[in-house]
Amino acid sequence: MISGQKQVKEYVATMEAYLDCIVADEKSNRADMDSLSAEDEQLREEMLNKKYNAAVEEMERVAAEFNAEVRAFKEREDG
Repeated sequence: MISGQKQVKEYVATMEAYLDCIVADEKSNRADMDSLSAEDEQLREEMLNKKYNAAVEEMERVAAEFNAEVRAFKEREDG
């Protein structure tokens, strides 16, 4: 269980770095562009939000699965 907890923490840390990276990458890409139409800027923002939100949802799913396993483990120990 401790090993699993360590792996989940490492996964979360990696995903947090990924989130920082995609935001920084988008800022950099936009800075390199001379000008964007309002429509293109909106599309880029929507794509960034979709990527970001998908990563957060995945992190939440992994955490929920791990927490369910911890609860099951504790119930077996207490049982």
